[in-house]
Amino acid sequence: MLRVVLGLLLLANGLYFAWTQGWLAFAGLVPQPLAAVSLTEAAPAPLHPERIEWLQPGDVTARTATPAAPEPPPTPPAIPAPLAEELPATVSADANAVNAQTPAEAQSQTGNQPQSQAQAAPAAPPETPARELPRQCMALGSFTDAQMEPLREVLLRWPQQSWRLERSSTPARWMVFWGGMEDELMLTARRAELESKRIAYERLRGSNWGEGYSLGRFSSEAAAQQQKRSLEGRGIGGVQVVVEREEGTLYTIQFPDYEAVRADIRRDLGRFINGRSLRPC
Repeated sequence: MLRVVLGLLLLANGLYFAWTQGWLAFAGLVPQPLAAVSLTEAAPAPLHPERIEWLQPGDVTARTATPAAPEPPPTPPAIPAPLAEELPATVSADANAVNAQTPAEAQSQTGNQPQSQAQAAPAAPPETPARELPRQCMALGSFTDAQMEPLREVLLRWPQQSWRLERSSTPARWMVFWGGMEDELMLTARRAELESKRIAYERLRGSNWGEGYSLGRFSSEAAAQQQKRSLEGRGIGGVQVVVEREEGTLYTIQFPDYEAVRADIRRDLGRFINGRSLRPC
């Protein structure tokens, strides 16, 4: 096997050598000649040692930072002498006048434009007047005739248009009252009795009739007496009908422009308000 391989290699080398020498031209196997290379084209560019410039690190930084000088603007082509002579004299005179014009003269000419152009400019819109905020009306009350006496003296010193009085009649009111003692143990026992019989009540402290309980308020004396008889039928004795409020007139003070008199109300009427709060009219 080795001999066969060696024989094939020898045969291949012999054929290659014969092909390069042109001995196989009879069989059409002719090697192609390589293209001739010019010596001038293959030769490298000559070096010029005398053109080499040695630079320091500082020179490189300075050359990089120094901007290149701007190129001068191109010079306009000169007008031939025959053509310059043919130009009218008026054209050259106008050009010289425009070049010699000062900025002040140019501004004055701009300001002397025709009136039609000035009128064409859009006019500025008129300023919208500030809208006045609506006034806020506030009311204070109610006050009885006796409570209103000192308030009248203060209000009469104010401008009349800054306040007004509203009157309303109030009917009398009656109440069924159970109590009138100062013994806290007795009051506690009566409360337990009311709760056991499921009777609605309201605890009264510091009333005109003493400590006790309100068992109902009525707009007529007849209704209050009927409630008394009903309670007595359920075993509640000792109840009485009292006049809680007499028929009379209540007064409410209204301030049409509250913001204008807010400080005056606090200064002059503060001691008469007694916990009352202002409310919208």
